Amino acid sequence: TAHCYKFYHYKDIKQHDLSSVIYVGYGGGPIFENVDRKIKEFFPNADLLYSYGASEIGACLRKIPGSTKVCCSGRVQRHYQIKVVDSKDGRILGANERGEIYVKSPYMILKYHKNPESTRRAIDDD
Repeated sequence: TAHCYKFYHYKDIKQHDLSSVIYVGYGGGPIFENVDRKIKEFFPNADLLYSYGASEIGACLRKIPGSTKVCCSGRVQRHYQIKVVDSKDGRILGANERGEIYVKSPYMILKYHKNPESTRRAIDDD
């Protein structure tokens, strides 16, 4: 996301021909609508691909190419299972409810190196 904001504030960007760029990937935080619009102007032939994830799990959600929905994390990637859980009582939540994201995938880490306590806190059997 940070590089999108750098492009947004780069004064001389219009002096460059960026029409050959077909994808602009970003993640790490949401992008505001005005920045999204400007990035699309700078890269007229590019799809903006937002990914949501973490070092431990990889990119588990990815915005669909061509999607115009801003601040959307996208669809669950193949081989990932995701649920949103109430952090207080462990209930599985439905659409548009706020909670903690739980991810399961064959691509996630198995454990933290020499740190069983962190592993126990972050990774369970479910």
